[in-house]
Amino acid sequence: MIAQALALATGSAPFAFLLSSGNGSLSQAVRAGERWVVRRFNDTAHLADDLSRVGVPLT
Repeated sequence: MIAQALALATGSAPFAFLLSSGNGSLSQAVRAGERWVVRRFNDTAHLADDLSRVGVPLT
């Protein structure tokens, strides 16, 4: 559903955003009058770097 909303907002192909977003990423589309603007896509800045490490023991 997020991919569909972003595709509609940008006028792109229906599946343009489907395979590009990562788990836990943020995407934001805002409406400005009659126009939609994608402010961010696949934003992972809010995630800690150590979440992507494999084999790190829990503390």
